[in-house]
Amino acid sequence: MSKATASAPVSRRFLTGCLTWSLVFAVLTITLPCASAKNARGAAHGRKASLHGGKPPLHGRAPAASKYGATAGPRAGKLPRNSLSSFVRMRAAKAGTTSTTAPTIRGNYKAGLARFKIKGAVDSQGRTTGVNLNNYQSGRPRGSWSEYQTNVRNKMSARLAMSIEISHNLAHANGGLESMTSAFPATKHQNTEQLVVEQAYRRVVDEYTTQPGNQVEFRFKGTQYVHPGGEKAGELAFGRTKIDKKLDNGRWVTVVDHLMTGDRGPIDEKEAQQLNDKVLGQLRGASTAPRPT
Repeated sequence: MSKATASAPVSRRFLTGCLTWSLVFAVLTITLPCASAKNARGAAHGRKASLHGGKPPLHGRAPAASKYGATAGPRAGKLPRNSLSSFVRMRAAKAGTTSTTAPTIRGNYKAGLARFKIKGAVDSQGRTTGVNLNNYQSGRPRGSWSEYQTNVRNKMSARLAMSIEISHNLAHANGGLESMTSAFPATKHQNTEQLVVEQAYRRVVDEYTTQPGNQVEFRFKGTQYVHPGGEKAGELAFGRTKIDKKLDNGRWVTVVDHLMTGDRGPIDEKEAQQLNDKVLGQLRGASTAPRPT
């Protein structure tokens, strides 16, 4: 056998071996960095988890409470801390379209109007106690609107040429009723504004009540100012929502004092978010809210 003939199988085996090792090296070059990156991500995630009791962090959940701060409870933790609900966003006009700023109220807005109040009991010193807001209950059975409420709503809708709803003084989920003295016709936009306030206090009440040993309480005081006669008879002129907060030292402070007009125009997402942020800040703080003027 010639040297050329004997060396041919050796050359083929040599080339095959070189090709095989080249493929192995290429696979290792790709796989090892990927595995290292994955392990690094896992280690980083493990470090974050160790800071949250061994569980991965819940994004959007608020930090632990300070003395007057806030945590996020079961409902609040499912959304970014200060976000509007999808329901409010659906009702609000899109930013930059048809929004009108809530009107400035001048002078004595109460003059000539009938007042319907929900302020709890009256104590021995003649002060109202307010209604406890820790009694939120989803799915409360609803009553029905009266014929009078429905007629006023229809007349108001025809007069203003806009959507009119019947607006609770105290939210239904907190025990508000559908009776003639507890809810009056107002524009859809006023009701949306009120929903922003209600969403804010439900969130903060939930934040506080989920804290072990919590001593902070919130109480509601609401007044609806209603046109007593004329073409606007029975319509909501103004709605005022006050929320008192009992601090750790036992002192009560009115942290929210918000006034709304019953015939207001559209509220957009930007204004709704600003109001939401303002009310959340007031509820989480300990400062007395200024009286509306």
